[in-house]
Amino acid sequence: MKRGTLPYNSFKRYAIAYLPPGGEEYFLKRFNEIEQNKQYFRFNLAAAFWSFFWFWYHKMYLAGFVVMALFLGVDALLDVLLKGVCLTPATDGLVRFFAPMVLSAITVGFSADFLYWYHCRRRINRLWVKYGSTMADVGFTALLKRRGGTQLTKLIFIGGTIMGLLVATFAYLWLEDPKLAEQTFKEALSPQSHTTQTCTTP
Repeated sequence: MKRGTLPYNSFKRYAIAYLPPGGEEYFLKRFNEIEQNKQYFRFNLAAAFWSFFWFWYHKMYLAGFVVMALFLGVDALLDVLLKGVCLTPATDGLVRFFAPMVLSAITVGFSADFLYWYHCRRRINRLWVKYGSTMADVGFTALLKRRGGTQLTKLIFIGGTIMGLLVATFAYLWLEDPKLAEQTFKEALSPQSHTTQTCTTP
């Protein structure tokens, strides 16, 4: 066992305070499966549906931004791959719309519990090493409740910031070149506006 790593029984006791209210039973069961039975991957429907927002809601901000970047990366990669593929506009639009969502749902759905366990383990271990020997158990538990749980306020702030940046960018484009702004807006809303390979028959 690494120095500064809590034994599982102690981690489990502290995790009850760190986990979000109402989710203790589910996550403790999953943590036990991960630590004791090595069952790392199991599908989490809520995480699959909410994608990177699920990570932000559970105070995993870096993981949320990484997942969002990967989501945008898949979308950009599809744009490159589909340029040489002969598809009807309707099929092209469906592939561009659903492929990133499906890949995100599968990846996030199966990895969310493991990543959250790793996040909790890491955060609780760090707090325990820093404060565990100097604080009473009641005070340490209160600290874990403040540091853990979920965060709706910051989630709204992050979402609002992203939307604000998008609106500000569009407003800037509109002031600089209204036609370019209108074209960019239409392309963002309509996947079919991407250039597709023209199908020809011999």
